[in-house]
Amino acid sequence: MKFIILSSLTLVIAGCAAIQNAQKEYVEKICNENGGYEKGMNDARAKSPMDTGFTQQCAPEVRDAAQRGYREGYSQGLASLKAEEPAPAINININGPSGSRAYFCEIHAFTATFSGFGSTETEAQQAAKAKCLTKYHEMHCTDAKCRRS
Repeated sequence: MKFIILSSLTLVIAGCAAIQNAQKEYVEKICNENGGYEKGMNDARAKSPMDTGFTQQCAPEVRDAAQRGYREGYSQGLASLKAEEPAPAINININGPSGSRAYFCEIHAFTATFSGFGSTETEAQQAAKAKCLTKYHEMHCTDAKCRRS
């Protein structure tokens, strides 16, 4: 019985020591300007809100450096996110204006036929489907036959 109690106590002490070592490594890594920069960069790229509260674990004499690094890293992280955003797309239609009637689609539902025109096949399908949906359920308005007009 004493052995079990001593073994359990040893495990608890070892666990506490491991936690303390992990905490010490974390503080050594993060409580400097480079560590703050890395954390700020990671927070910005993860789209997390800016939070310098991590410096509360740091010694008072290194907090300012860690916060300065964090702010710089966060700013750089946001800038890199904006640089990665795709440019706005421009849609150029060489077959005519967007209102042209390049495609014609028909949907047959029961005894009715619904048709639609569009500059793309998708637009023509959507136009025919919109007309069909005014009378029937969507499951009856899916089989469109399209062709270039």
